[in-house]
Amino acid sequence: MRKLIPVLIVAALILSLLAACTTTPQSVTPTPSTDADDSQTSTPTPSTDAGDTQTSAPSKQGEGADPIHITIENRKSPTENDFEDNIVGIVLTNEATILSIDKTYTIEDFPEIDAIKINEIGDYVLNQVRDQIHGRPINKERDLTTYRRMFSITLSQHDKDNVLSACSILAAREDIFSAEPNYYIYACSSAIQIDDPLADSQWGLEELSIFDAWTYTMGSSDIIVGVLDTGIDASHNDLSSQIHTSLHRDFVSTDNANGDNVSTPTDLNWHGTMVAGIIAATANNTIGIAGVSPNIKLVSLRILDENGIGNMQKLAYAIQYAEANEIPILNCSLVSNSQYYLTTTAINNYSGLIVCAAGNDGLDINTNHKYPACYSNDNIISVGATNENYMRWGYNLSGDDAINNASNFGSECVDLFAPGEDIYTTYPGNLYAHGNGTSLAAPFVTGVAALLLSYNNNLTPSQIKQHIMKHVSTTGNIYDKCVSHGILNAYAAFTINLSGYIDIGDDTYHYAKCTVCDGAHELNNRQQHGYSGAYSFYNNHKHSQNCFNCTHKIISNHISGGGYTNQGTNVGHKTNCSVCGFDYIEAHSW
Repeated sequence: MRKLIPVLIVAALILSLLAACTTTPQSVTPTPSTDADDSQTSTPTPSTDAGDTQTSAPSKQGEGADPIHITIENRKSPTENDFEDNIVGIVLTNEATILSIDKTYTIEDFPEIDAIKINEIGDYVLNQVRDQIHGRPINKERDLTTYRRMFSITLSQHDKDNVLSACSILAAREDIFSAEPNYYIYACSSAIQIDDPLADSQWGLEELSIFDAWTYTMGSSDIIVGVLDTGIDASHNDLSSQIHTSLHRDFVSTDNANGDNVSTPTDLNWHGTMVAGIIAATANNTIGIAGVSPNIKLVSLRILDENGIGNMQKLAYAIQYAEANEIPILNCSLVSNSQYYLTTTAINNYSGLIVCAAGNDGLDINTNHKYPACYSNDNIISVGATNENYMRWGYNLSGDDAINNASNFGSECVDLFAPGEDIYTTYPGNLYAHGNGTSLAAPFVTGVAALLLSYNNNLTPSQIKQHIMKHVSTTGNIYDKCVSHGILNAYAAFTINLSGYIDIGDDTYHYAKCTVCDGAHELNNRQQHGYSGAYSFYNNHKHSQNCFNCTHKIISNHISGGGYTNQGTNVGHKTNCSVCGFDYIEAHSW
């Protein structure tokens, strides 16, 4: 039976949230509005406030005054015992979970410790598993071999040594997989600048070919994206129409695992509003900026307080809430130094896509792990940051100089890169700001994921991830710094015509990815057409395709759902390409 004996003195978990900036999009005519990241430091000193703030006298946009300058001191990294002084998080083993599936746990089930309260996390998934085990009707099947129950236990004493002792005692139990303190999470940023909404250009949108991708879709109001952050300023003129009518939750002000209901989200910090603007700021409204996916809806899942501080249990709460309410995409512009198994279990239970920041330390996180970026789940995309010259943000910095000023990287842990320097976006109070960091790069990917799901809502998280990662721009100095070798390219992700074809260039050169062997094969012919599903054989890959008309099948046992055939000699099956309109009999060779 697998058990985890927790490391009681561990690196604390850090959320770093970054600032952002955007400018005038090509298809938008912005005018000034008259209404109004992710980092760590090397010296571990706990802090409970947002740091010293210096401001000049604020002025409304358009009054001719100088821009507002706000400098926020970087928060110090938490110390090794920087956790809540009366909370323990536990995860049961899979065996204990299944054996106790109908049991309601109380504090009496943990007599070894002085507990006064216990909360189960993820009751929605628990009820699904119960129905599945008992053969009752279910709307979603769960993997019973990996499912684990999760609990938050409140102790009677406010004493950190007592927390560590309780963790050690509980970890010795055979039915407990992990027992850990509830580490704080932090929102930190380097300097940001409030500026006029009429910037010269939104270089991030241009670099990613967002405007070309909009020829496919600008998003759908049926698609919901959850922003796990400090909140969202729902009154901002560039965001108010993007806010979902319900589902918003505040996990900061309550111990309720389902959070407090919020009718109108607010942001007493600023970070969540900046992230939200990159994802979905309104387009074509004659003011401000445009988000990557301006027609989708945003849900605020507040897990960080006004000082940018939260904890890992709140993150787990929010992920489980998203699962229960079928929120398909989450943006997590945050990072921690250590795995936290309660949150890990919540991620494993989540059936949507999570886009997360890689961190701002200038480190190779293959060896200096950051989470959730380094999780290998198919439903997680980790994102590094580039500058306008397609170079890794802060590539020329190292050591202490890189902290807060350079994107992390990793050929195994970072999936791809996106714009993260001098990014312009929404800021609370109908203002706009620009800044740097991977927390601003992640929402670009989140926005493109929302576009893809808007275009084809049958895509799975894994398919969305593959669409994005297989069609990056391989340029700059990041080829060996991430899994995909490249930078996000929104239009290239859409050149898989989600009904079957992939357009690579001007020469009707079509590209096919085989879902059977997970290979990406260029088919053997000058006119190279590919199909969705399993593709025709290339070299020694013996894949066949089935013809819906005559059920013709050759070579092997792989059947395509695309409706096409591998013709062979004189079979005479007709093929049609929806990308270039090619329509011919016996024209293709596979």
